[in-house]
Amino acid sequence: MYQDSDTSFVYFLKGCKIGKCSNAYGSKLYLFRINNKLEIIDSTLIDKGLDFSSSSKTWPYIEPSNGNNYILTWRDNLAPMVNYYEPYVCKLDNKGNQIWKTKFKINDNYSYDKSINNVITLKNGDYLLIGTNLLSPIKSLGFNAGWATRINTNGEIIWERNYYNKVPPNFPIKPILQLFDGVEGGDGSIYMCGFLFDSIPGISPPQPNANNWVIKVGPDGCLTPGCTDSLIYVATTEVKNLKQDLLQILPNLANHNITAFWKDAFTEANHIIIRNIEGSLLKDLIVQGKAGQAYIDIKNLPSGMYITTIQGKGWQSMPVKFVKQ
Repeated sequence: MYQDSDTSFVYFLKGCKIGKCSNAYGSKLYLFRINNKLEIIDSTLIDKGLDFSSSSKTWPYIEPSNGNNYILTWRDNLAPMVNYYEPYVCKLDNKGNQIWKTKFKINDNYSYDKSINNVITLKNGDYLLIGTNLLSPIKSLGFNAGWATRINTNGEIIWERNYYNKVPPNFPIKPILQLFDGVEGGDGSIYMCGFLFDSIPGISPPQPNANNWVIKVGPDGCLTPGCTDSLIYVATTEVKNLKQDLLQILPNLANHNITAFWKDAFTEANHIIIRNIEGSLLKDLIVQGKAGQAYIDIKNLPSGMYITTIQGKGWQSMPVKFVKQ
């Protein structure tokens, strides 16, 4: 629900007629405008024949560059009892008049369920739609892939990418990757974050591991510039797995040196990283061992707070802070 003026409010509603909800295609999507006395000013039918029985989500978004326009997303089932969901996105004016509408078709070769979790407005006016795509188990591509699509100001698709993980041998649960939010960097790169459910690197047999994940791609949605694939493999070992209490720094209030202690690492540790509070890299020290300690000279660092992590192949410790006097 949004306030579009001092006395007017806008909300979207999906529903069906009494006695017709058993019909898989009996649901309709409306835009309502009401005043501050809760009286209906007007209503507009946005779409009809939607699958009321599905777990379909309806997400309205106000376009930041123009408070009089709305970006609305929803999804619908292709056929009763099949559960093939395709999402829609459309742009409306504040009276509910459709400016454009785009449907994102599923691909029966590897995809049969897409959903949009968020809409981000990019600097040039394009929209980034991010969510999840249920991949076909027949192709052994995994389970849920992180899904992102860039469309222009007219709703035309510029690119569509699926970020997926392969199924490890003997892994009891197929990897799940979902995207929920994103932001555009100063150079046009796109940072997206979401939920990851995969295996812990270095552990045999594979065991389930739930975590958050962040992915950085170019303006074209590619890990490698100029890619043309809609399916992009994201290796598990490239996703940093975090472990509490792996790294300890003493003393925490230091003058000329610190000692880093680590133990019970996933695999051999190979780097200790020190950054300033802004995230700039100051030291990259080579170390070895699943457990050990390192004596680090910090006398040339200016006074302030610093962030330390230890890294191995495919993992990283939780950051540990220390203060240089």
